[in-house]
Formats: sequence, C-alpha cells, structure tokens
Amino acid sequence: MSEVAPTAWLIRSGHHGGRESMCLREGMVIVGWHIGDINECRTRGELKRRVRAAYPDATKGSVVNWTGQLWRFARLIQEGDHVVMPLKNSSKSSQKVALGQVVGRYAYGDQVPEGFRHMRRVEWLRKDVPRTAIQQDLLDSMGSLLTVCGLTRFDAARRVAVLAGRDKDPGAPTVAEKEEWHEAEGHAEVLAQAAARDPHDPSR
Repeated sequence: MSEVAPTAWLIRSGHHGGRESMCLREGMVIVGWHIGDINECRTRGELKRRVRAAYPDATKGSVVNWTGQLWRFARLIQEGDHVVMPLKNSSKSSQKVALGQVVGRYAYGDQVPEGFRHMRRVEWLRKDVPRTAIQQDLLDSMGSLLTVCGLTRFDAARRVAVLAGRDKDPGAPTVAEKEEWHEAEGHAEVLAQAAARDPHDPSR
C-alpha cells in the first residue's frame, strides 16, 4: 500500500534543540542519523538495510521507525510543503514554533559534523509563532515525539499554511464550511467536465 504524503510536517531539531540555531540561521531543516548519504537508497527496503547496518544493536521496531522517518524526510516531503519546528533553545522561545516552506530537495552535507548532514532547504516564514496562537487540537497533533512526522489530522496542512501568513490559527473547518467546500468542488468539476466536452472552450 502506498503512503499518502501530507503537505505539512513536524520536524524536530534534536532532543535539546541542538540543530535549531543552524536550521534558523542557514534556512534548513536537519535530521541526525549517522548512516551516510541516503540519496543512494532508491527504495525503502534499501534504506532499511542501510539503517540496520549502521545500527546493528537497534531493535527491529527501532529500525522500522527510523527508516520510516528518514524515508519521509528524503522522499515524501516535497518542495512547497510546510514545516513546523518546535523551538527549544531559550526560555523565551520554549513556547514557540517556527513555520517554513520547503524549497529544496534532500541533500547530504559531508563537510559538516555528524548529526547535521541530512538536510532540506527551507524558507522560514515565521520564526516566533507563540503556541498560544495555535488551537489545542492542532497543538495535540504536534505532540508526536518523532523527529519527522506528517501532520494529517484536523485539517493541519491548510491551517499551518494560513498560520504562516497571519497571527492566529483559523481552526478546523465547521461542518457547514466542509459542506460548502464540497459543493464548490463539485460545481467546479461539473464546469470542467462541460468545458472538456465543448470544442469551442479556449482551454482546449
């Protein structure tokens, strides 16, 4: 079964925010497994074998978990996706998050120290969003302890995108709003189908 990729991601900067300063300064997100350049891994199975070889004492569950996170980071995250990075480095920022948009493909930096080599370029849109600006349901969905986690619940992708450009989380859509969106989407589809049948449509 194929994995459906969300368009918003939670990416942590290490247990104690050790990669946070470099991420914000250099415009990137970074993860820290010591397994070399994973551009060479064309399938998830190849990546899993690489992880197992690098961490021979790790449990089977850990290998599967780490493989999944690395695969998301290198392959599933797309340019244009939004990222949320919880901030930890100072008491002032401990209750804040940074929001950005991915602008580059996975890259491996062999000239930087171990723990900083797996990276994606990011344009940081907001670096100091207070957690109080985010509604509790979305905060809860950001509670995963994983380093790389897709945000899929509570209409997270849309809300993160909106929050990146304004002060407050718009919240999950109401039932009425969802129905209105579905109705608009259905109307647009009908128009598109009609246009496809019209030989005089200028878009043909």
